[in-house]
Amino acid sequence: MYRTFGGAALLAFSFGASAAPQSTTILIPDAYPAGWRTPDPQAVTVIDRQTIELGNARTLSEVLSGQAGLQVTDLYGDGTTTSVDMRGFGAAASSNVLILVDGRRLNNAADIGAPALHRVPLERIERIEILRGSAGTRYGNQAVGGVINIITRDTTLPSASLEAGVGSYDEYRATGGASTALSQALSLRVFADYRETDNYRDHNNLRADNLELGLDYRYETGHLVAEVSRSSDDLENPGSLFADELAADRRQSAAVYAEDFTESEAVIGRLGLSHRLTDRWTLEGDLNWREEDRDFVTSFRTFPGSLSRQDRRTWRFTPTLVGRGDGENDWDLSVGLDLERTDYKLDSAFGIQAMDQALDGVFIDGSLPLGHTSRLNAGLRHTRVRNDIDNDGDNVSLPDEITVGTLGIETRPARDWRIFARADQNFRIAAVDEHTNIVWGQPVGLENQTGISYEAGIERWTPSFDLRVTAYRLELDNEISFNADSFTNTNLDETLRRGFTAEGGWRLAGGWQIGAQYTFTDAEITAGPFDGKEVPLVAEHSARVFGEGRFGERLSGTAEWVYTGEQRLGGDYNNDFAPLDATSVVNAALTYDVQGWRIRGRVDNLFNEIHESSGAVGYDENFNRQAAFFPAPERRFSLTLRYDF
Repeated sequence: MYRTFGGAALLAFSFGASAAPQSTTILIPDAYPAGWRTPDPQAVTVIDRQTIELGNARTLSEVLSGQAGLQVTDLYGDGTTTSVDMRGFGAAASSNVLILVDGRRLNNAADIGAPALHRVPLERIERIEILRGSAGTRYGNQAVGGVINIITRDTTLPSASLEAGVGSYDEYRATGGASTALSQALSLRVFADYRETDNYRDHNNLRADNLELGLDYRYETGHLVAEVSRSSDDLENPGSLFADELAADRRQSAAVYAEDFTESEAVIGRLGLSHRLTDRWTLEGDLNWREEDRDFVTSFRTFPGSLSRQDRRTWRFTPTLVGRGDGENDWDLSVGLDLERTDYKLDSAFGIQAMDQALDGVFIDGSLPLGHTSRLNAGLRHTRVRNDIDNDGDNVSLPDEITVGTLGIETRPARDWRIFARADQNFRIAAVDEHTNIVWGQPVGLENQTGISYEAGIERWTPSFDLRVTAYRLELDNEISFNADSFTNTNLDETLRRGFTAEGGWRLAGGWQIGAQYTFTDAEITAGPFDGKEVPLVAEHSARVFGEGRFGERLSGTAEWVYTGEQRLGGDYNNDFAPLDATSVVNAALTYDVQGWRIRGRVDNLFNEIHESSGAVGYDENFNRQAAFFPAPERRFSLTLRYDF
């Protein structure tokens, strides 16, 4: 449960918002959002349902883009190839930022495949909780830079809706959902969506669909949920462009990529239980499983690709005992297990990469009041991992154990002030495609990454404005990375991230609200052959200014300016190449409501700035190093019509 000041319209601490400004909530020290195991002295931002709808975003990546402290990279602008970075990890962001849906991990533990954000329909999201900073004690593997927890909507009440949308580049979308009560305790829900688009680039067509079914059973002392979903997508991959190709035609795809594609299908299931044992103790637990099959062709400038097959089977069981005192400012305690098993296999022309992974953790985490104005948070986690790897016939077993802890304190010297400080240890388990490199003969056996994060922040909120400043220092040992010079995966000796985020929001007369945010990120390598170099694909400076308000009773509007600073090209650890240019983009949206109908319009990149989504060091057909780029879409429009029955 959580309490707020000012309701959903309060703009506190939300100033790196979605493609539309975020009306988010302040989380006060003696409360916390559902989905976090205990209160924690840490910066948390919540994007609510109303904000998601007003923004008229097409994808989850658009909702997250611009949020304070987040750097979102969407290679094709359709949400299918997206990474979310917190604390400056660049190409490794998808393995260092943990993303959850109702507590279920989207991240892949056994391989470095990015979380499939495009498989999370916006219509199903109630809110998004963003925890910036390390959370290794509570969430274990990969919670290094932060955690994003997506909470789906409560669909136990009877409802039904239909939505259709069109957009630039021949985009068509259709969504429908309904829920109904089968009995006083049991309810059924169904949801489906379909999307197709030609996308901005040539040879980049996308077709995607999703179907979900769910049952909810509520009884006197608890709640049981069963869910299953099936998603599939078919995407043509246009590849990157060199500078001369970009200048000639930024929408083209090089001939060598003509056969490149990705076809994937995923079936996901969940059984969730929340059972009240006593007035103070609750047993919570989820059993999740995921089956994914992916066929793809990925070509290189030096030679064309061939058909590859990737299979992933994962299940995870998380029983947790949660206890809370009977007062508003009382103790909290969570004790639980995280048990995860993954069976992964990649079969390509280069050989077989496969791994059976067992990842088991036990944790305890809790908080105690220190007088009437302060709280102390502490926790401990022990994790055991065993990776049984098949490196094209070379079988290796790699066991390891890691123990991490956290300690933090927060205080409220006055009702409208909050001050917090914390230290949290974190870790990341090396994946199979980091342990192995069949083409270049890399031996198996990377070290697992470990680190510690120090963070402090101060917040103030009043009826007319809100302010938050958060600073951090993140030290890592054996950071797992890719060496573009030797074409091998490696452990960097030591790396360091330092930075801060400043956010402010103001509520004006007539229901109008404005806000601004600035993020500074200093990510550098501090030992070894790349000592003193910047971490690639990390923008040192980012900023956002936004506003939102109403034009009468039925019409509302939002607008934002988002700035992302220069960043080193992916793989350029020597910092030899010119950095990727800074970008400055304006987005806007309008919403009109009338008698159950909702009409939403949106324009991205309003002033048609020509820029690139990302870039990396590539190799041409003669094996010469060149800068390669992924062009970002130009000005883009979308229109959505929705009816709620």
